[in-house]
Amino acid sequence: MSNDTVRHPALLVILVLLAATFAHGESPPPPPDNAAPGEGPTRLERNEQARVLTADVIALGTVAGRSMKTVAPVKDEMFGVSYAELRLAVDACAKGPCPDTLRFTHPGHAGAPSFRDGERVVVFLKWTDVGTDRILSVRSPAGKYGVGPDQVGSWSGRTPEWLFERFATILEGRDPTALYEKATLVVTGRVHKREVSFEREILPPERRSVFVAVALTEVLKGEAPADTITVVPPREPEDYTPLVPGEDVLLFLARIVDEHESFEIVGGYDGKHRIGDSTTSHVLELIGHAPEPAERGE
Repeated sequence: MSNDTVRHPALLVILVLLAATFAHGESPPPPPDNAAPGEGPTRLERNEQARVLTADVIALGTVAGRSMKTVAPVKDEMFGVSYAELRLAVDACAKGPCPDTLRFTHPGHAGAPSFRDGERVVVFLKWTDVGTDRILSVRSPAGKYGVGPDQVGSWSGRTPEWLFERFATILEGRDPTALYEKATLVVTGRVHKREVSFEREILPPERRSVFVAVALTEVLKGEAPADTITVVPPREPEDYTPLVPGEDVLLFLARIVDEHESFEIVGGYDGKHRIGDSTTSHVLELIGHAPEPAERGE
């Protein structure tokens, strides 16, 4: 043993503990994927829950074909964008409106999930801008769950019936009518400005630091303190709710205690919807504020 080790007794203690550990053939245990009863959800379960909470549409069905689409280039871009549009013959819907045939796309990069015609799957879809199109998309491998022998994750081997019961449990209290009842303010408006500030403490100890100004278009429930209000999105990854400047949105809100003109989103990801999406029109219908039908030309 060196003189340096003797001069640092704390280092000596660490070396002795490590020696005892390796002598018994032990190593520090990895973070558990399966927690004991009463210890809360495991990491894998939290990931599965986040997949359900942040989806715009969850549907079970059979892949019924595909076609290629090309859309015009967006501003300042030279070329258009081509993507594969898949069709799903829907058997059941766990979240969002599902027509008999659901159209969606998926990323074409390496590692993206593949779909075979006739394959039965559960898809977790999110709205995505593809060129000038806006379409539901499987954003990652986690957005597809094969119903059959290729199942993976904590839901492996589960039947579609079990899965949909699980989804219903995760989504309990987050359907549009329930959120409408919980919210003290329901509005449509345009996201005006997004700021990050570490000087204000909102809902400590969370210390939320993102503040979004929303210029109101219509108040569907409650009373707004001004024509422009401040919305503070949640921090939790499974409920992260992006508010992008320039987009028109429907928001379910509740006033933050001690913050006279600041509001938080009720229902996390499900408390914010982009105007123009078919899912948003469905939400407005459910809460009794269906948009006026477009006038037909003569």
